[in-house]
Amino acid sequence: MPKAKREKNCYVCEKAELIRMSFMICRQCARHFCSRHGDPKLDECTNCLDGGEET
Repeated sequence: MPKAKREKNCYVCEKAELIRMSFMICRQCARHFCSRHGDPKLDECTNCLDGGEET
C-alpha cells in the first residue's frame, strides 16, 4: 500500500474534521484520499469510483 507522501488530509476526512495523515492521490481528480475513502490499488477516490469514471 502506498505510504503518505507528505502531511495532507483526505478530502472527505477534512470535511468531517478527522485527521488521517496516510493518504494517496487520486489519478482521476488529483484529490488526496485515505484508504477509507478510496481504493489504493486503483489510485482512485470514492467520488471517482462511485461516479463510474474510467480511463
